[in-house]
Amino acid sequence: MSEKSGSERAARKDWQAHTAQAVDYYAAHGGEDMTTAERATYERMVREAQRAAQEHNETK
Repeated sequence: MSEKSGSERAARKDWQAHTAQAVDYYAAHGGEDMTTAERATYERMVREAQRAAQEHNETK
């Protein structure tokens, strides 16, 4: 079993945190009933989660 590097663990925690934050935001702001501004914020959060996940994949 291989040991994960510190940067890989950090990247994993980063994308997981971004994803959890986006999901929490979605639920707290009415899901499909979000305002246009809330939807824009949510979509930005999703893009950040995707960026963090990509960085995690690149550290593997």
